[in-house]
Amino acid sequence: MKKSFLFLAIGIITVFSIVAFHGLEEQGLLFHDSGMNLLEAKFISESVQILPRLRELKDKKTDVWDHLKSHTQGVPLHTGKAGYSFVLSLASLIQGYPDSLAAKVNATAGILGLILVFFIARNISNPLAGLYSVAALASSTFYLLYCRAGLSDQVFSVFFLLGIFLYTRFWACSTAARFWIGVAFGYGFTCAQWRGIYPAVLLSTLEIIISRLKHWKLKLLVERIGLVAAGFLTPIILFQIPYVVVRMTAGPLPFRDYWSQLGERSLERLNLIWFRDVGEMTRQYWLVNGPVFPILVGLAWLFLLGRFFRKRRPEDLVLLFFSWVPFLYFSCMKYGGIALPRTTAILIPVAALCVGQLLSSLHRKLLARWRLFSKYSFLVAFLAVFILFLQALPRHFHTGMTRSGYPAAAQYISQTGKEKFLVLETEPVWRFYLGRVNYFQPQGFQELIEKAEPLGIEYLVVDHCTLYSKYGMTFTKSLIGKLAPVAVFQNPVGHSFAYLLDLYGLEKSLRMARDPDTEKIYLFRIRDIASALDRGLIG
Repeated sequence: MKKSFLFLAIGIITVFSIVAFHGLEEQGLLFHDSGMNLLEAKFISESVQILPRLRELKDKKTDVWDHLKSHTQGVPLHTGKAGYSFVLSLASLIQGYPDSLAAKVNATAGILGLILVFFIARNISNPLAGLYSVAALASSTFYLLYCRAGLSDQVFSVFFLLGIFLYTRFWACSTAARFWIGVAFGYGFTCAQWRGIYPAVLLSTLEIIISRLKHWKLKLLVERIGLVAAGFLTPIILFQIPYVVVRMTAGPLPFRDYWSQLGERSLERLNLIWFRDVGEMTRQYWLVNGPVFPILVGLAWLFLLGRFFRKRRPEDLVLLFFSWVPFLYFSCMKYGGIALPRTTAILIPVAALCVGQLLSSLHRKLLARWRLFSKYSFLVAFLAVFILFLQALPRHFHTGMTRSGYPAAAQYISQTGKEKFLVLETEPVWRFYLGRVNYFQPQGFQELIEKAEPLGIEYLVVDHCTLYSKYGMTFTKSLIGKLAPVAVFQNPVGHSFAYLLDLYGLEKSLRMARDPDTEKIYLFRIRDIASALDRGLIG
């Protein structure tokens, strides 16, 4: 029977894999950060080719950094996600840098996440719990979204799950395992900046609580936490070393090293308010995932909390800590004052583990109550996971069919001459497709016209990010319907509520999803804009 549950879990993972990889070649880049992540990875690949010549360039008194700038299309690492950039650069050795590279890496990480979830649940409980955990996770539309988006969250998640797997498998015995648990969490940190610090902090807190339950000596507790901390710091130190070596070889860096990036990013996190926006985050999960997954998660938390107080199982505390606590904390971690789903993306697999515990317990109690049906255990499990996955398929289909219009627009711009176009938003996406592009952010049409003319810029690019800009570009909204564009391209991602949530928050995303103008990329002639401004048609 255990093998049958394993085979059923493999079937779910296979179906999910098909959905996750479907159409990635045609999807295109979906986010500003998707383009930036690929450009940072590309910079690593390009820099590695130049590094062997550093001494030669220096001997010839060549400005190394001018040479680097003129021979690279990538962007120096500055987001504090060196671990993710490194993973992408390794993946590029297989197939180069298509726009689907990050999405394929994330989809692969998502499948590995499903596998790890099965084995974590099996370590904690049994294969039946693993089956239900996999089914619950595969039914999460948010999980599918992060498998297909070129964001770092899914790779962070898989290292986070690897750490939990090692913890649930070896936490009571192996000294080496505790170090590698820290390494897994530490590498996850390098993929996610300061969001990645919470696994190590929570693990240390858990160890303290469990030490009280198990009556450990203080020396043992310090040793266990110290080994995890040493492992956690190892990747963070390793990613700083190349900057030190290059600085010693080629002189001062014209960009921030890894630790400086982390120091700068930490300043962006000082405006946190505990427990704020939990209601908004819950509503986001409800709207995107549908009601089934959030309801099951809520019931699972109550179930595990009750079971912990009854049986004092450390495993239940692990699941509660790694799913419930970050939801409360990261719901208030804001980007530009907005609570975004990506801040809680890593709780989804652990929440699915909680659901697996609930459903497997219900399954066993059901069969114990009606012993007549005990021989149909596999059939009951099959029907349960089939219904769970089936109810998610319509949302999965919608998410999986979301496409970007940037590749088609970029092809048109390239054929016309990219030097004639100005982009106001999503510059990394355009730069990935076209190389360096004209990019600045004027405060109005008059400034736009005055700056564009000396540069020979003839056209303006407007997309959903421009129309609902966070940076004051919303004046371009007045062009729609009043000025005939030179070209228009369909851009479904600009109209997709689930994807918009990761940029704009709840209320703004709802407005954008209802606005038909966000589904297109417009190219306007600046000469026409100047004429319309003179006639008072726009302002």
